[in-house]
Amino acid sequence: MLIPSLPSCAAIPPTPADAFLRQSEAVIEHDAEPALARVRGPTQITFGRDDLVTSTRFSGTMKNGFGGE
Repeated sequence: MLIPSLPSCAAIPPTPADAFLRQSEAVIEHDAEPALARVRGPTQITFGRDDLVTSTRFSGTMKNGFGGE
């Protein structure tokens, strides 16, 4: 199976700095913890000591927050 080529980045206009900052702020301020209890079924959690997005400081909250099956 061939993997289709991705569109050239040159075709995508750059994101204005103010839009990038607003998006980044929204990501930082978003708290998904209350939604964890609604997750049902097997769930894989991936985090790491040097991970800038999901560091180990969130591992306990994530591991204990899921609702289970």
